Amino acid sequence: MKFRPCIDIHNGKVKQIVGGSLRDAGDRARDNFVSEQDAAYYAKLYRADGLAGGHVILLNHANSPYYKEDLSQARAALAAFPGGLMIGGGINDENAGTFLRMGASHVIVTSFVFRDGKLDMEALEKMVAAVGKEHLVLDLSCRKRSTAHPGELSESEEIVTKKISGGNNLPENGKSISDCSEKYEKTKTEDDLYVKDKKTGQKDTVPEGKTGQEDAIPEEKCENGEYYIVTDRWQKFTEVAVTPKLLEELSAYCDEYLIHAVDVEGRQAGIEENLARMLGAWNGIPVTYAGGIHSMEDIRKIDEYGRGRLDFTVGSALDLFGGAIPYRSLHSFQS
Repeated sequence: MKFRPCIDIHNGKVKQIVGGSLRDAGDRARDNFVSEQDAAYYAKLYRADGLAGGHVILLNHANSPYYKEDLSQARAALAAFPGGLMIGGGINDENAGTFLRMGASHVIVTSFVFRDGKLDMEALEKMVAAVGKEHLVLDLSCRKRSTAHPGELSESEEIVTKKISGGNNLPENGKSISDCSEKYEKTKTEDDLYVKDKKTGQKDTVPEGKTGQEDAIPEEKCENGEYYIVTDRWQKFTEVAVTPKLLEELSAYCDEYLIHAVDVEGRQAGIEENLARMLGAWNGIPVTYAGGIHSMEDIRKIDEYGRGRLDFTVGSALDLFGGAIPYRSLHSFQS
């Protein structure tokens, strides 16, 4: 099990965000941390500490006015640690070679090979032809999907996300929306919202006269309990579930997998244990798990559930990014 460092870039800044809050419209996301340092600073740090195999992720879409700034940051990071970092975000068969020439060891791809909700084998073969299996990482980041809202975010999720991103406050009788790993539901009016964390049972916002139970989606409505791959910066569901069979089949085309548990990404509320167990039960090419880590206990769980096979990345919980886990404490995870 190895620690894989990260550099996430959004709106031209190194950031840590809540993964499920990312929206292309308005280049919005809920920030956990915005660094005063540039991407090259972190790349030089990782190089000095011998932490190869980390990833740089561009979180804006290619048509965003911020994309050039993201790209400039990424270019500087790759130059600071040539051969030591992978890169993802807007990668396709035509531009992948450029990123390798910039110094990336691998390119990370999701949306180019998962299109219209399905795996596009022709696109995957194009990527392998462009860079070679040895330089390709498939990002199979995934979310649970509710049968109430299959394939897309619910209307109330969009409302809540707008409130988070716009900084609007909820009614005085409720708290602002914070770490919640499941679906949001609205009550009678757009402003009368509550959120309940179904994992812990904690109510983040409860309007007057509500118990916090009325609109929560029951566990039995979570479709099959499976994790479906999401594309376009985690905004679109595919019809493809992450399974041991899929991992085996796709391993013929790539060197590694990167898998974010998007529902808990950036929330520091604990890992997706079932996902970690499933990934750990498969024994193949390297897999890096990301999402929800907030303590050394979570890292111990990844080691246990992953049977020592899963690598891991820590974002918002790391002291480099405003969290509590000491960066230096992770240096021992090198094998």
